[in-house]
Amino acid sequence: MFQSKNWLVPWHQDKTIITERKSTLEGWGPWSKKDGVHHVQPPLKILNKIITFRIHLDPSSIDNGCLKVLPNTHNSILSTNEINKLVHSINAVACAVNTGDILVMKPLILHSYSKALSPANRRVIHLEYGNFSLPQELQINSAYSN
Repeated sequence: MFQSKNWLVPWHQDKTIITERKSTLEGWGPWSKKDGVHHVQPPLKILNKIITFRIHLDPSSIDNGCLKVLPNTHNSILSTNEINKLVHSINAVACAVNTGDILVMKPLILHSYSKALSPANRRVIHLEYGNFSLPQELQINSAYSN
């Protein structure tokens, strides 16, 4: 069972947000749909207003594949070629944490996870907050949005 739950996540940036509907807006895209949910890459000025809080339910260390980041890579949207160059030119920082620790990061920072060397869990509650309003075309129409 350990092997079936053991995965690695390559170096990447979190560049999309979820919206209720798809709309054609300048600077917004590409769009994708995952399990019926619309995802879009917003403009950089929006991505720069998002912050991630990772609440760790388990300790996470190098042995069980903790989050790794490349410092100072959070200021722009990077191409695949730029990511590959940075991965080979910047030393990664392993973000080892204890149960209950909260790791705060910008979603655009290059980050990855290695396969775990031990069968320990690495459960996380991942919350993203953004200090921006969606364009009218993307706003949610529900009783809870008033």
